[in-house]
Amino acid sequence: MTGSRQRLEAAFYLDVQCAAIRKSLTVQYIEHATRSSKIEHQLWSALFDLTQAFLFAYYAFAREVSHHAQSPKWQLMLPELVGRQITHMALDAKIRLYRYQQ
Repeated sequence: MTGSRQRLEAAFYLDVQCAAIRKSLTVQYIEHATRSSKIEHQLWSALFDLTQAFLFAYYAFAREVSHHAQSPKWQLMLPELVGRQITHMALDAKIRLYRYQQ
């Protein structure tokens, strides 16, 4: 159990560190998307894959939390987990809109 909580904390840390990468990819996408469909697709895929990876990981941790519903240590992590899931769902929606917007 402790190992899983430590992995979740590591995922939170990586998520924070990836904010700069997401911002950079978004700026590049906006600047270069109209120049080349290949570059547009590569940048979009990188943004999409990054967001999907965090959603997948956070979903797995949410299942872990549900298995330890009575654990106070897991319950302390639940608000941040839910908040980050919501954030990545919003990012996912925004990224999907990029794909089909001129």
